Amino acid sequence: MGQDAVENGASVSLASSSDDRHPPSNIVDGDSRTFWVSTGLYPQEFIIELDQPYDISEVKLIACNIKQLSISKCETQDADVFSSAVQDIKFGPEANGQLIDQTFKASFQAKHVKFTILEGWSDFCAVYKVGLIS
Repeated sequence: MGQDAVENGASVSLASSSDDRHPPSNIVDGDSRTFWVSTGLYPQEFIIELDQPYDISEVKLIACNIKQLSISKCETQDADVFSSAVQDIKFGPEANGQLIDQTFKASFQAKHVKFTILEGWSDFCAVYKVGLIS
């Protein structure tokens, strides 16, 4: 198994919503008990900024209430132009109110990775952790 690029000082550079009790920074804090929660309506998105560009081979996600998700990438220093990396990830009814722990095969290089939650099983969703394995 490769190295998790998130563990090398990643940050959440943007999130479409924020709750002071469950901020976006919880996604990359290394604590499996903390999470970011959306504040309603879809789509929701967040961008993880890595310390340098990485060749990503797997994406790990621990989340709740996500029904459909897409992942985009940006290789440059400035997070200005994103292109599709992994699209149309769908979660079945098992994600409705339940914590899911999924790993997706991937093949892309990125300095910034955007997660767009297109649809949820509820008005709110939560993301506990993201791993970007190189």
